[in-house]
Amino acid sequence: MNKLIEEYLNYLQLKGKSPLTIRNYKSYLSIFATFSNIQDASAISLDLIDKFQSSLAGAGISLITQSYYLITIRSFLKYLRIRKNLNVLDPLLIELPKTRRKIIGALSEDEAKKLIGVAPMLSEQSIRARAIIEFLMGSGIRVAELCSLTIKDIDLKEKWFRVTGKDNKQRVCFINDRMVVTLKKYLSTRRNNSIYLFTRYDKYDDNKPVTTRSIERLVKSYGIKAGIIKSVTPHGLRRLFAIRLLRKNVDIRYIQEFLGHESIQTTQLYTNIERNDLERVYRLASRKVSKNVKKENEQILISRESLNKLRGMIGNAMRNQNQILREIREKKEVKIDPVILIKRPTLN
Repeated sequence: MNKLIEEYLNYLQLKGKSPLTIRNYKSYLSIFATFSNIQDASAISLDLIDKFQSSLAGAGISLITQSYYLITIRSFLKYLRIRKNLNVLDPLLIELPKTRRKIIGALSEDEAKKLIGVAPMLSEQSIRARAIIEFLMGSGIRVAELCSLTIKDIDLKEKWFRVTGKDNKQRVCFINDRMVVTLKKYLSTRRNNSIYLFTRYDKYDDNKPVTTRSIERLVKSYGIKAGIIKSVTPHGLRRLFAIRLLRKNVDIRYIQEFLGHESIQTTQLYTNIERNDLERVYRLASRKVSKNVKKENEQILISRESLNKLRGMIGNAMRNQNQILREIREKKEVKIDPVILIKRPTLN
């Protein structure tokens, strides 16, 4: 059993799973192996799974964490059936407990201003703290992704950076003008030449990348300094980034790309905001559509993508029109099929 678990973990590493994922899977499977005390994986049964889940519940483990255990066991069994061709329990038979999805807390705009305000960039330590907070708030990346960022990953001139997310998948993210100013200030005051953007604040070893736990403590402590009652976390800053995009009518599919989510459902969880905000966005979008697109007194809903395509078609038509007019003025032979002369419409 333990040998099969090791082989499975090696397989995950070859598939590019993150070290954190492999570490968690190893922990979950080790606990299950100790509890089951079986030597042969074929001895895994639904009855054994139920007893294991009952033991987790008896130890005070939450339903969400119980699901993580069961998901890991299902993945392990799938590997044994497909990759190792072993006769083991069908992983689809393992049912996950029903859980209520927890809405990740986010700051209000006033609270965000207070959080930035308590790091006034007057000292090396406060400059570093402000750079970290602004980076999380302004880019929406995961705290683990921030820890692994190197200086070479960032282009301050073009205002973008490359980030390696879960399963070693890379994506491009962007930074705003304020982040550029703060990062330049931070880099000019940094005491080391480490390849990592943010390093440990340790006089004995400051070349290693900062840890996720350190950033969590930093963000929490500055939230307390700002007088914010709710717990301030990197996840909360990540969700604030997503909510800001949603409030600006950014399509949720683009928000999904910015956050690096594989599933749109995960993005919907991050952008789960108050009803008043959702209604305001909906009404604003409805007014824009009904103002510009009507047919037989009926409103027609047109997506942002369709409007962009329409703009492109109108732009091409107008370029052709202008070329025809130039050739007529120069008394040249018209080489483009005539089009109806139009004026550029206004599309909000």
